[in-house]
Amino acid sequence: MRLLGTIFALLAATATAPAARAQGSEVPLETEHFAIDFVTSVGQSVFVLGDIPALGDNDMTLAVKLVPGAYDPGPPASLPWTLDVAIPQGVTFSYSYVLRDDAVGSLSDPANGVVLAGPFNGATTTPNPPTRDLRFYKNNGGTATDVTFHLPSGDATRPLVVVPGHPDLLVAHLSGAPNGVGTDATIGGNSVRTPLHTLLRRGAHVYNYVSDPAATTSGFRETFVVPTSQIVATRTIDNVTGRGVEVYLPRGYNEHTSRRYPVLYMHDGQNVFEPGGPFGTWAAEVVAGRLIKKGRLRELIIVAIDNSPNRLAEYNPDWTGSQNAAYNSFIVDELKPVVDARYRTLTGPTDTGVMGSSFGGIASLSIALDYPQVFGRVGAMSTSFWATSIDVRLANGELPTASRLYLDAGDINDGAEDTIAVRDALLAGGRVLNGDLFFQIGYGHQHNETAWN
Repeated sequence: MRLLGTIFALLAATATAPAARAQGSEVPLETEHFAIDFVTSVGQSVFVLGDIPALGDNDMTLAVKLVPGAYDPGPPASLPWTLDVAIPQGVTFSYSYVLRDDAVGSLSDPANGVVLAGPFNGATTTPNPPTRDLRFYKNNGGTATDVTFHLPSGDATRPLVVVPGHPDLLVAHLSGAPNGVGTDATIGGNSVRTPLHTLLRRGAHVYNYVSDPAATTSGFRETFVVPTSQIVATRTIDNVTGRGVEVYLPRGYNEHTSRRYPVLYMHDGQNVFEPGGPFGTWAAEVVAGRLIKKGRLRELIIVAIDNSPNRLAEYNPDWTGSQNAAYNSFIVDELKPVVDARYRTLTGPTDTGVMGSSFGGIASLSIALDYPQVFGRVGAMSTSFWATSIDVRLANGELPTASRLYLDAGDINDGAEDTIAVRDALLAGGRVLNGDLFFQIGYGHQHNETAWN
């Protein structure tokens, strides 16, 4: 489910949208620096493994690779390995450095790894976040029960009471929760786990605002065309010819008319939503709807842009006869103004993402590099780095540090070696893993829609 990871990393509930800040939904992060000097043999790398998800959760196959520095033959010989990782505040964890064979095909082997003995292994605690109030709302119906908040400091139970002025709502309130990086509120045996500090549960759905009880709980889609003077048309609808676009709108869009939404633009639009094209589907609307329902993802708009017979030239700035500049200009100058006028969007770069796979990964990186003031969230899955020099632009630091970037690759004929090299160059240039750079390898995944879903 690499698509789930991509969307979550780019536009998760912890993103810094004004509405999210107002609800206190950000999980405070602390950058932890890992460093060790160890001379490896060819084909080996140093990884860090810890007992928290950010460090692999003690699963050797999920250990996190450090970035090598410059080798010094000495004497004594020296090879520094370093890595910066963003870890939630208020977390105590232990970690060890491990030596692994770094061939992509060996990374999924749990026996591939030897713990390096020494004083450099240890345990630490990230600084405590500020205390905060936690509130759990639910619709007033059935039997009211207490709510248990599960926190690192222990459980706390509070009663559900009627919200003044809102007889349809009940609330449980916990003041000054220490180390509160999330809540796990239990009602009737059903749990909700979310980074939100304030949440409302109506039935099986979680919100970070007071929703309309009559609001729809399912998203829906619209299809239209955008006339263009820059790239070829792909559809004609209602006697209008242009590039075809299909748009996913989240639950409650028509009822919550004062709300505005982040937008994720996706390439290869024919494959984005069910039933998809001849190569399958990403089922992005299904993935997004499931995450939104659980309170793990902000409600968002997804814009799926048709590809065309000129796909390779449109997506790749290095392709012979490239039309990438025209394609990027179409999205920024012709498509986005239509989307922003037609829908209630949040228009800034922190709320605007772009995403694609294979050559669509190249296209996503290209437009983010050319228009960083427009796209501040970038998802590049299984990017075909073999076909482009865009990795050089990334290594040169051309993508602003304010941009959040997700990279991934499968371990079967998917160019993972190239993607790992780009990941290492970005980290060496100052990016922070799980902060402004997210990375994942899909074990058993090939270069196809099944893997990207």
